[in-house]
Amino acid sequence: GLAPTPHLIADDTKQAKATARLMEYLTRLFCPAQRKSVLCYNLVALIATFGDTHWEIPIALALWLPKRHPKYQSKGTMLTQMVKALCAEAETRGISLDGVLFSCDAAYSRVNVLLQQVIWGGMTLITKGSGNLTFIIGKTSRRAKNIKN
Repeated sequence: GLAPTPHLIADDTKQAKATARLMEYLTRLFCPAQRKSVLCYNLVALIATFGDTHWEIPIALALWLPKRHPKYQSKGTMLTQMVKALCAEAETRGISLDGVLFSCDAAYSRVNVLLQQVIWGGMTLITKGSGNLTFIIGKTSRRAKNIKN
């Protein structure tokens, strides 16, 4: 059969942590139903999946720091650097990223530099058909929700 299609998913996530209370960049997750909160890391992640398998492989993980931290970067900037590093590594190894699917939520899809890096890397951007992203098709600018197959 055909090899499964690689799919990269970019997102941020919170990872619960029971210890390390003194880390200034830990945030709290609050559960209203239980009326409890837990400490957690706020991470930016680039995850790979293949076909319809249940495998999720972390390609890159980074700790998101608060704005007051001297090494603060926006999550969009962090993801852009992750994708750029992945593209550079693929080029160094002579691996093509053509056909690799890439998806992210709406917050990241507004980061033009990130999406440009995805396209320059040869990946295929996956977005909701109802989205407000604008694409250039030929010489025409069209919104995702107005593009029909």
